[in-house]
Amino acid sequence: MTAFAAKAFDKIRIQIEDIVWHRSARGTVVIFLNIIYRRRFPLPVAVYEHFTKTDEANGDDDFGDETFLVDYMIPEQGKCLVDVGAATGLWTLFVAKKGGPVYSFEPSPKSYVVLKRKTQAYPNVHAYPYALGDKDSIGRLGLAAFSLSGTMDAEIKGLHKGGTIDIPVRSLDSLGIANIGIIKIDTEGYETPILQGAKATIEKQRPRLIIEVHRGTGKAAKTFAEELQKIEGILKAYGYTWVLHNRQISLRDIQPHLIAEPKA
Repeated sequence: MTAFAAKAFDKIRIQIEDIVWHRSARGTVVIFLNIIYRRRFPLPVAVYEHFTKTDEANGDDDFGDETFLVDYMIPEQGKCLVDVGAATGLWTLFVAKKGGPVYSFEPSPKSYVVLKRKTQAYPNVHAYPYALGDKDSIGRLGLAAFSLSGTMDAEIKGLHKGGTIDIPVRSLDSLGIANIGIIKIDTEGYETPILQGAKATIEKQRPRLIIEVHRGTGKAAKTFAEELQKIEGILKAYGYTWVLHNRQISLRDIQPHLIAEPKA
């Protein structure tokens, strides 16, 4: 067996093992569509549309492998959740249903439409169609080919082939949100600028920070350790302690979360 054939066979084996591990018919299809798309085979737009719409059908209380976050996500009485990278509103709705105020930020247009529709019955939810970053500006959002999501990370833009769009970017410090109890950040590799743009807010209000540290493919996989160290350095400078929680997302891969609390 040639080295090329062996490498190809190993990739196929890993994909099949992950598909079996996920035990999801839709997940299986999405994995294969991503493989096809990355190899630049043309696909009908209808296929893309069908598999982005299915994201909306996910249950509002289906936390999957993020269930462990339930114990950390509810703010103290009288305080709010800032949901950065709210997607279609899983955690936004979780807190809103308990009566707490939520400020949600989701720059991906398709996700934002779903987020607004799901939260329209909750006057305690304030949803905004822009990204958070280190300053007020205009940024480029890369859209995923087979999901509703997007990312500000340049490496991922080329991977997902979903196109790019201009979006407004604001710093959390510029928004003047009061009584923040928790900031949740899930932004696929854009965590550091968000923390830098929230410095004054964090140092003044001392909220709990829940940060998903992106560990993906391409550049993100190679620089993960460096990014984690950078985020931990910011937290230390802000006077926080933290624990690292690794959740299993496939047979071989883990997704790290930092749960950070202000020092006493």
